[in-house]
Amino acid sequence: MYVSVIGGDVATCTEGDCKNAEKVGEAIARNGAVLVCGGRGGVMEAACRGGMSNGGTTDILIDGIRLSFVHDPCSAYFRG
Repeated sequence: MYVSVIGGDVATCTEGDCKNAEKVGEAIARNGAVLVCGGRGGVMEAACRGGMSNGGTTDILIDGIRLSFVHDPCSAYFRG
């Protein structure tokens, strides 16, 4: 199963938003799903951090952005 997480970037993501997103990533990993996101900071980065901290797989789909703008952690990058 694949679950996508999309949300605010670093400029709009509050501390609470990021904590909640990290918990979502943890839950996705615990349930054996692959987390898929757009690879930017803020909510997407926090969700991936939560997923990776629980041994999950996090895939990033990028389209039209430079790889240098994509956050870590993640399992794999895919260009659209």
